[in-house]
Amino acid sequence: MAVLFVSHASADDAAVRDVEAWLDAKGFTDRFVDHSGIVAGEKWANRLRDEAASCRVVLCFVSDNWLGSDECFGEFKAAWYMGKRIVPLFAPSPGGTTRPDRLAKVQAEDQGLDLAPCLAPDGRLDLARDAEVGRRLERGLRAGGALAKVVRPIEIEFLWRPQLRDPDDEMAPEAMRAR
Repeated sequence: MAVLFVSHASADDAAVRDVEAWLDAKGFTDRFVDHSGIVAGEKWANRLRDEAASCRVVLCFVSDNWLGSDECFGEFKAAWYMGKRIVPLFAPSPGGTTRPDRLAKVQAEDQGLDLAPCLAPDGRLDLARDAEVGRRLERGLRAGGALAKVVRPIEIEFLWRPQLRDPDDEMAPEAMRAR
């Protein structure tokens, strides 16, 4: 399970790959993004729920596509209910949004960042184009613990074999001690 969960609409994969390149450059590598984290044949909805539930920080790539997706908005609502740090990245939407109600809810809950200054002339996102956006995003992710590594507990099965214990061992069960 990853520390950082990236919520985005599939139609925004190219822009999210640009964000991922920035995240890599800043060391935020323990993350889950569905276009690279789900393998063929896997139950994708279950995997999304598991990853979103176990992360510390949810990065929402809020575009008109994201706002129109019940799944994406559901990821935001679930993260909000679980008290997770949510970092909204507001993608430019030249024609406005078709879901102003959802946009208003996201804007009312968590401090987000406007990505419009990071839009390169070729249409790609370049977070280095605006140092302030990059600085604020990095600080927000660090504050939320997105650089922490998730340590999975190792399950160790202890086998107790009475015949291998020293009968004089004080830690042995009473029935095993020499009388």
